[in-house]
Amino acid sequence: HNVRDFVEYDAAGRLTLRYTGGIGNDGRFLLHGPATWYLSDGRVQREAHYALGRLTGTETFNGPDGVRLWTREHGADGTTVWTNYWPDGKVRTRSTWRDAHAEGPAVLHDTEGREIYRVNFTHGLPGAASGAPGEY
Repeated sequence: HNVRDFVEYDAAGRLTLRYTGGIGNDGRFLLHGPATWYLSDGRVQREAHYALGRLTGTETFNGPDGVRLWTREHGADGTTVWTNYWPDGKVRTRSTWRDAHAEGPAVLHDTEGREIYRVNFTHGLPGAASGAPGEY
């Protein structure tokens, strides 16, 4: 209840964070809705969405130059697909996580977008691998 928007500023008066949240049934403050973190120049650094304190949907993180570095897709089933990007926006790595453990394939792509290495994880333990990571 009492869900509302909040805004935070740094000492110089620049917007640093905008988020939504409220008080849960157990009395804790919970993020609930969109949250956006800003760099000192006003560009977006990170965007996320929360439901009763849990990350949901797509979370995006940008570098200081504004280029997207990674995304995490938070699924309703408790998995998170984490994707890292090359500076030109192509996928560099993609892996699936559950309870802070890698689960399923973790794939590395070269700068041209070709899959060059794959490892399959089960409960965080590496299994079958194919390809070679080389210098990447």
